[in-house]
Amino acid sequence: MKHISLFNQESPMEELPQTASMLGLGKLFVKRDDMLTPEFGGCKVRNLNRQFTHALENGADTLLMAARVGSNAVAAASLFAKKYGLRVSAILKPQVVSYTCRFNLEIIAAAGTEIIPVPAGTLLHSKSPTVTREMTRLTSEGRRPQFVGFGGGDIQAALAQASAVKEMWMQIKSNGIEELEKIYVAGASFSTAAGMAAGLSLLGIKSKLVIVGLAHEDAPDDHFFNKANEAAKLANVEWGNTTDHNMPIDAPQFHCAFKEAFGEITEPLQIESLDEVKALQLDPVYTRKAFSYMMQDAGQHAGKNCLFWHTGNSRPWPEYLIRPELEATLSALLI
Repeated sequence: MKHISLFNQESPMEELPQTASMLGLGKLFVKRDDMLTPEFGGCKVRNLNRQFTHALENGADTLLMAARVGSNAVAAASLFAKKYGLRVSAILKPQVVSYTCRFNLEIIAAAGTEIIPVPAGTLLHSKSPTVTREMTRLTSEGRRPQFVGFGGGDIQAALAQASAVKEMWMQIKSNGIEELEKIYVAGASFSTAAGMAAGLSLLGIKSKLVIVGLAHEDAPDDHFFNKANEAAKLANVEWGNTTDHNMPIDAPQFHCAFKEAFGEITEPLQIESLDEVKALQLDPVYTRKAFSYMMQDAGQHAGKNCLFWHTGNSRPWPEYLIRPELEATLSALLI
């Protein structure tokens, strides 16, 4: 089967010279995954290339997804699934209300995704009662569902991000840079970060991965390292390497931004007056928090080169969708 391709080019690599100067860095780069497609951007779009392909290879016609109600993953899947003959059913938990959350929920609803609301404490892993029930229901309706891990986080997502690291590193080297001190990324399910850690390990890149955690207080645990190691082994084979991968996964630096959870931070950033920072269109729920922490942390690395990975969506409302009025049952998920 031909590999699904939601985008046909690399995401841009941009340099922020004014920001680097104000932070005391040598160079500061931004990997603009937010610009992957005109309709929707971010790391979740990159992941869908593999998740759609994997689903179609398995004969699926429906993606069963589980996430919080403002999920970038479900919003992106809702936009692109029909193009490949796929439907999306989404089990959605409540989320703190924000512009980003409402924007994504409106996309999910407007695109015709089946929404299954559940209480906040509902377990939504692959063998949980709720997921098992919905898989059974969809099958009984004659559909062929495939489950995607919570928040779009599964091994396919991790593999997509490992390949993204290879893309990023080629762009960095083409800029004449041989070393990055740190790479900053927002993290919720940690599948994106696990894939990036795998890619860094495979390529022997010594940069420290910095995860700004948004969903919980705990730093990456054994589950993170197990997923990163699995991704590294699988990517090693996919990349055509003939020797086993034995490089350890480097422990990432972790900063907890859980006190804001999925709420917004709206206070002005110290350097947001710069046009090059305004142009990033950082969202207040995800990437703004990661960028804010990078500003605090980067001051320890005077003269060094760093990278901020823009994993969010900066695209406006898709013109071909009619923006809906949310039903009461959906509005109730915005807490």
